[in-house]
Amino acid sequence: MPRLRGHVIADVGPRSAHIAELEYPSFSDPGEFVDCRLEILQPRRGDPEDYLGIATGKQKKARFAFTTTEAANVLEIPTGSARGRTESVRVVAEWLATQLGTTAKDLALTVLDRAARKVEEVVEQFIDEYEFERSFLTLVGGGGGAETIVPHAARRMKLQHTLADNADVISAIGVALGMIRETVERSIINPTEADVLAIRGEALQAVLRMGASADSAEVRVEVDARQKRLIATASGSPEMRTRTLEARVLGAEERHALAAAACGVNDDQLKMVGENDFMSVYQADTTRKRFFGLFTSTRRQTRVIDREGIVRLQLGDCRVQPGTLSTVQSRLPGLVEEQTVYGDAGALTPDVFVLLGGRVLDLSGLISKEQIMALVRAETEGHTPSSPCVALVAPK
Repeated sequence: MPRLRGHVIADVGPRSAHIAELEYPSFSDPGEFVDCRLEILQPRRGDPEDYLGIATGKQKKARFAFTTTEAANVLEIPTGSARGRTESVRVVAEWLATQLGTTAKDLALTVLDRAARKVEEVVEQFIDEYEFERSFLTLVGGGGGAETIVPHAARRMKLQHTLADNADVISAIGVALGMIRETVERSIINPTEADVLAIRGEALQAVLRMGASADSAEVRVEVDARQKRLIATASGSPEMRTRTLEARVLGAEERHALAAAACGVNDDQLKMVGENDFMSVYQADTTRKRFFGLFTSTRRQTRVIDREGIVRLQLGDCRVQPGTLSTVQSRLPGLVEEQTVYGDAGALTPDVFVLLGGRVLDLSGLISKEQIMALVRAETEGHTPSSPCVALVAPK
């Protein structure tokens, strides 16, 4: 729902028309919009008192809301369940635009701009934090507002986008089958291997008690040397999700094509450099032109694709060590030492990831070779030395 300050749409949301018990003009009869009046309301106790509602006829209270759904229909964006009645949307949009001293198209753009801006802020934070390559990103929309907000946000950010199957109900499914997560923190000045293993075990047991499946549970341990903190974040899927979700396993050619698209190269420019029974690792060199094409730079892109076609890991240039678990454990210390950068601030340990079974062991939060190897041994207990395994070591 839009929020009005004076005659300006100042913000959109977070309150929805559904929660405010208002109707959507997009799915109403055009004949209902007679003697319309603007109403400023507070949908729920504690909400701001500047939400825009529309009353009609002799009604004293607002009955309708001009939401992002209406804005998207004015701009003819929706293609699925959000597509409404053209005549109803036109009547309401033109009337409301007149009240606010603008046009129906500009009104719709303003509403979607305000809503998309919130999505952009979150996505930009992820891009900065994880150093994603923008040209290879795709926004995937899910939830009731996906059809209306995600395409507009993607256009503003100049990113590709797609909508999840059954996008309008995917949020409800996600709540029912969502991940269980728990974080444990300790203040430790110089954490030892024993400290790392202890906090890992504590976080793991926490998510198992909360109902996570043991097979799906993963733990990421991070050492914050500046704040003198040791942080373990465990996550896992509930048993219901593990039993009921099924996905099609893609063939080698399909996975290769998806990896090439994720790297932004042609199929023949991509090479598979490692795999196990669940995931494959691909690399490709990409060339980027700078300063109006006067200079070029080459970067190596690394992608990990699982058998369902999901990009599980995206890295730049890194060393890939395929083989068995025994091979990886014996060669990993040398790779870590090789990729460690030494400077004025001391040693900068590379980011390490290990692919074992269907899991991606994220060891990028650790700051010493000893901590990395201790966690590798703990995380791989129960696997035979001959288990297919791949290690990826990327310099920071």
